[in-house]
Order: sequence, then structure tokens, then C-alpha cells
Amino acid sequence: MISIFTPAYNRAYILENLYYSLKTQTSYDFEWIIADDGSTDGTEGLICSWMQETKLFPIRYKKFAHGGKHRAINAGAAMAEYEAFFIVDSDDFLTEDAVHFINTEFEKIKDKEQYAGISGLRCFVDGNVIGGKPAFENFVDATNFERERYGLLGDKAEVYKTSVLRKYPFPEFDGETFLTEAVVWDAIAFAGLKIRWFNKPIYYTEYLPDGLSKNYYQKMKENPHGYAEWIRRERNYGNMKRDELEYLMYQYVERSEQTGDQICEILDIEEEECSRLLKRKSRIVEKLQNEIQSHEIKNMALYGYGYNAHRLMEYADYMAVKIVYVIDRNYKDIHDKPAFSLNMEIPDVDSICITLGVPEPGLKNLLERKMPGTYIWQLTDIVADEW
Repeated sequence: MISIFTPAYNRAYILENLYYSLKTQTSYDFEWIIADDGSTDGTEGLICSWMQETKLFPIRYKKFAHGGKHRAINAGAAMAEYEAFFIVDSDDFLTEDAVHFINTEFEKIKDKEQYAGISGLRCFVDGNVIGGKPAFENFVDATNFERERYGLLGDKAEVYKTSVLRKYPFPEFDGETFLTEAVVWDAIAFAGLKIRWFNKPIYYTEYLPDGLSKNYYQKMKENPHGYAEWIRRERNYGNMKRDELEYLMYQYVERSEQTGDQICEILDIEEEECSRLLKRKSRIVEKLQNEIQSHEIKNMALYGYGYNAHRLMEYADYMAVKIVYVIDRNYKDIHDKPAFSLNMEIPDVDSICITLGVPEPGLKNLLERKMPGTYIWQLTDIVADEW
């Protein structure tokens, strides 16, 4: 039996997709626990109606003051009746055989102490596997630290032992409502506990504009103690590459609104290291400002709407430049900026910044032909060393 757990915050408009996928399972050997994280959109009434409607599986609902997904998981693990705990987000849904598959495979490892749980694959709604296909046929046993070795990239559909999640709860910080799940997943890996990773899709994901994944770095900025806890733990684990850990620390400093002394204390680092990280931010700002000012750019578009683009937009106020729109292959999926594809009529701007991490051959020439007279530049050419 499985405890399927869903934290929900103002998701009444889409939660029915998950409910429908649970009703159409080939096996009903599960309970559905919903932790309402202080919703104000009618979520409670909707779920209560489902509790009256269906007799296929038990639905357990509890409403909390808004405290974030990590607090909800702690509460859900405490509430769970069964040995397998499956976190399914409110904007996602399952394949019809997901419950049957989990029950079958979880049974094989549940009494083995070296395992924390099992996992299937997550897919986009079009069926493409998030992170690409793994580098094995059926399954592999590995910790969360070993995922890259086996091609286990991107989000996966982990089902943890309830007892493990109770043993490794998420730390909670007063006034903060976000904490990356890596804090706990890596703690479990550091303890040597493995997951049996299956090359089988069981979970469909849609990254919505109001979801945590789309607002990750803003959440980090708003929840500095939780971010710092992640960094401190990763330093202790020693699993992360030095440049990756350095980058995490830099991201913290870059977004922090605290003083240098406060940063030193919360990250447990020396003043010299903090100063070096702060200077990195100032160097990036200076280089970007020079590029903008030397070409008299006032209105700019971005080509590519990935990580680099979102990060560059955080510098817009420093640079005194307006980012007007985005050009992207997946322009239809962009909700928070006017967006175009290259085969459309595109408005004039002073400049287009190519924000791709790896430049596409011939792209700059293509953009220059498409928009003659517009200054085209590659972001990583300007800030390659610091970015």
C-alpha cells in the first residue's frame, strides 16, 4: 500500500487532473493525503466534494497555515498510514499503472535496510522523459549522489520509505516558506541509502508559471536561512565539485540582501572568502554595464529563455536597460514575457542578447539578417569568467 501525498497551495484550477488520474488507476491500493498549505481559492471545498464522491480509495485532507512544501512533507510523513510515501505535486498526474508498478517493486526492497525507496521516471505531458533517457535498460541501485553516472538527470518520481522521511525531516526556519528538497535527498544519500531507479515513466509533469520550479531563485532569495543550510550541508558531504559548490555560494551572495558580516555568519565562511564572492558580483555588473553603455542600449530583447535569461533579467535594474521581449523556439510556453519565434514579425529593439549557454553556429548571422541594424551579442562572451 502507498501513501500518495500532495501538497497544494491555490491549485484548485488544476488539481482535478491528478484526481482523475488516481480514479483511473489499475490498482487502488493507496491512500491520498492532501496537505492544503493555506489555500484561499476553494481548494478545501473541492477536495471535500471528492471525499464524498469517491469510494475507490480513502482521501485524507488537512489544512495548515501557509508554511511551504517542505513543512507539508514533514506533516504528510507524520500522517501517512503506509510504508511507501509518494510525493505527487498538485499540478502533475500519474500513468494509469503507476500504483500497481510501485506496489510490486516497493515490496521487493521494503525490508532491505540499504534502500531508501524506489523511483520511476517523470515525463513532460508530450511523453518526452525529463532529463532524457537513462543509461541503463531496466533498473539500477544508486544513491542520489550517483545519479549523473547513470544518466538520471532532471526530476524523477521517487517513492521513499515513510520511515526514512520521518528519520530525515526537512529543517524548518521561522518566517521561511521554501527549502530545496535536495537538503533531505542528499542527507539520505550521505547516509549511504540507495534508491532503485527504474527506466519506466510513471509520472507526468507540467512546469507551470506559478510553480516552485519556475520561481526557484526568487524563492531562494526570500528564504536565505534555508538556502544557507543547503550550502552548509553540501560542504560537509564533500560530494559536490568545488566549482559547483562555489557557484552555489556565489548565487547566495548575489541574491542576498544581507551585509557581508551576516553572510559570513550564516554561511560559516571567512570574511576573505565572502569578499571574493561579493567582488565577483560587482565584476559581472560592471562588465554588463560597459556593454550596455558603450552601445547605447535602452531596449533589448533576449534570444533564449532558459536559466541565463532569467538570471540576466535580475541585472536589468543595475544596467538601466529595458528587456522588452524574448525570442525562443518554445515561445508559446512563455507566459511572463512577450515572446516570438524567428519566423514571426519581430518588433525593433536596440539590441538582442543571445543568452544561450552554448552558441548555435550561424545564429548571430541569422539574427543580423532578420533584424538589420540591431546590435547582436552573446552574453557569455562578455562575462565568461565570472558567469
